[in-house]
Amino acid sequence: MIFLNASLLPQKDPFVEKLIERPLEASFEHGAGAKPSFCLIPFRSMGNASGMVAGFYPELLMISDGKQQWSTSNVLVAFTTMDLSPSGEYNALVHPSLIRQQQSHSV
Repeated sequence: MIFLNASLLPQKDPFVEKLIERPLEASFEHGAGAKPSFCLIPFRSMGNASGMVAGFYPELLMISDGKQQWSTSNVLVAFTTMDLSPSGEYNALVHPSLIRQQQSHSV
């Protein structure tokens, strides 16, 4: 799974905006097949009660660690409006299995 700060989106698609801001409402308004496959993920964060975040499964995702680049099609991507790093050092959280998966293939 990958969490991305919504500010990374280059264009503001109305459906994606609604998924980020009001995931339950968006899930009821659009039927299956209308947009990329997505799911609702329950979550809790410090200082907030529980909530829902929308995630989707992209057809292909390219990942780079600065030295090499690889792709995967088996990953859930969720957008959030919360700051993922208080200092602004990073705008994404990548599950360690995606990195380990690449490291095991390149050895």
